Amino acid sequence: MKFLSILIFLLFNFSFSQLRIGHDINAELELSGYGLEETHSANGISLGYESVLKTDKKYTYGAGGEFMLLRTSETFTGGGGFGFNSLYGFGRYKIDERLYGTGRLGYNFYMADSAFKYCGDDCSTELDGGLFYGIGIGIILTPKINLEGLYIHNEGTMRRDLINGSSYSFESNYARMHFCFAYTF
Repeated sequence: MKFLSILIFLLFNFSFSQLRIGHDINAELELSGYGLEETHSANGISLGYESVLKTDKKYTYGAGGEFMLLRTSETFTGGGGFGFNSLYGFGRYKIDERLYGTGRLGYNFYMADSAFKYCGDDCSTELDGGLFYGIGIGIILTPKINLEGLYIHNEGTMRRDLINGSSYSFESNYARMHFCFAYTF
């Protein structure tokens, strides 16, 4: 809910802002810890918003947020959907009139539906967010529309608490190639 509240607040600031829609491909969710090393592929759609705080001839800085539509993992035995919703700062360096480099750094919230978190009647699952970062390039197609390609990495922790009081954790790393269109207001 916090993420959604912040995103709604940002949406009311339309000057120097961008709405983004992207598709994540070649994505892998790696769960590790407690004797588990599994990798699952899961592609999906992401929606985002960025607000530019400062811009000049070469540099642009700002803050943004990204909301992932839940995606499923075909090989994860629990099934269900998961996602990472992110708040971040970004920077861009204009290479020439149409090309720029971009980077993002922030925090993500680990989200999942009940089927993904299900571990039986004798346990419960908690998800904790973590570091979010991305690096890539962008192409200015028109003064209002950009195309970006980024490598993005999300981190989080899945903790399972058993009825007997014991618990165990899995580190979750979600790496993906993200391609998006951005519309500038």
